[in-house]
Amino acid sequence: LSIYETRGIQGLPPISFHASSTEVLLHDTLAAVDVARGNKVLVSLDLWEGMPHNFPFLEKLPQALQCRNMIADFFLRYSS
Repeated sequence: LSIYETRGIQGLPPISFHASSTEVLLHDTLAAVDVARGNKVLVSLDLWEGMPHNFPFLEKLPQALQCRNMIADFFLRYSS
C-alpha cells in the first residue's frame, strides 16, 4: 500500500507513528499521517528530536525505552 494511495485505507485500525526530526523518511511519514487522518483513521504521531533511524532498537538510548513503552501503551489502549 503506497502512502499516497487512499483506496482501502478507510477502516484501518489506529496507527502509531514514531520518527526522528532528522529522519530521511520523515517526509514520507508525515505524508502517511496526513493520508490516514484524511481518511478518518486514528493516528498518533510522535517526533523525536535528533534521534537516529531505528532508534527504538538502540538499547543504550533512554529515548528508546520511552518510545517502546509508548508503543506498548498505544497497542494496549487500542487492541481490545
